[in-house]
Amino acid sequence: MLNSVPNLSYLKGMTDEEIRAGIVEKGETIIKRAFPGKWVKATGLADALEQTGCMFEVEKHPLMSANHVATKECPSGLVNDSVGIDESLTEFVATKRTDTMKALSVVGKDYGVVQTMHGAEALDILSKRGELDIVNVESIGGGARIRITALLGVGSFPQFDGAPNTLANFAVFEVCHDGRHSNLYNLYTLRLDCFNGMTSRQHVSSHKLKHTSRAVDRVDAITADILATLLGDVEAETEMFKALAARRMSVTDFEDFATELLGGEIQEDATDSKKTRRENEMKELVEYFEGGNQGAGPTAYGAYNSVTRWVEAKKEAMADAAKFAKKFESNTNGSNQNKVAKALELLTR
Repeated sequence: MLNSVPNLSYLKGMTDEEIRAGIVEKGETIIKRAFPGKWVKATGLADALEQTGCMFEVEKHPLMSANHVATKECPSGLVNDSVGIDESLTEFVATKRTDTMKALSVVGKDYGVVQTMHGAEALDILSKRGELDIVNVESIGGGARIRITALLGVGSFPQFDGAPNTLANFAVFEVCHDGRHSNLYNLYTLRLDCFNGMTSRQHVSSHKLKHTSRAVDRVDAITADILATLLGDVEAETEMFKALAARRMSVTDFEDFATELLGGEIQEDATDSKKTRRENEMKELVEYFEGGNQGAGPTAYGAYNSVTRWVEAKKEAMADAAKFAKKFESNTNGSNQNKVAKALELLTR
């Protein structure tokens, strides 16, 4: 199951830099446990895309409709030897891969194509500087979306009663060819002690470039923004977690926090099923908190870990790739991410 922690014994006793190198060199189990897609040991962005079949260009092609004309022999017009071409759909275009000519999406004629290498230029620059290692690539919808994950670094700090705590900071970058956006960057921090995804979208910079006819002209600006804020976000997030680790929290305080997180006190006239669900949710959260969360202890950091662990524990088995990918989307940008964001807002306000 995904909520089991991989064997990380080979990382014991290492410095933060050595742990980073160990994940890059031997971390296939870690990466596959945390991210959908394909683990890569790459020398740079182009190499990673080549290894995963994602090094392709995208072009726009006009749409044509086949016009079947009814005849005496075929009055329905569904089958006919003579097929005309109706170009009435030319206000739309298809985005296609140039290597296979596979259609990726249907978009407006003014859609601006941003090639994957250009859209993910920030990762390429940082890779060449040696400031990150690209470790995973996921092709979604046959290449309609390319998600690239890079390891920025590893940082450790002591938590409750001096117990060690290790965070691995990742950059998750998405380039799209289906019209939803040109590219999207998010920080994603993984706690290696329990494999919880720790990052809240509301507390770090999230860069998103919409697809417009001028999108390609704006890539350089958003690349500069990412380069300017990326490492600062990592440092600020770590400092926030350190502050939470220094704040003690009783079980009673945690129960109050969990009640507010779940939407307040349950109403007396609530259905039995709603009451049962709330009881089960509270029981799970309190059990995680009282269990210590791998050294986080009775602290605000322990409270946050209880929520992230509760969310992560809902992932499906890794063998079901589709469900795993869906849960990852929810944990990073969907309903589960909303729970994580709300938890951190309550704990830091």
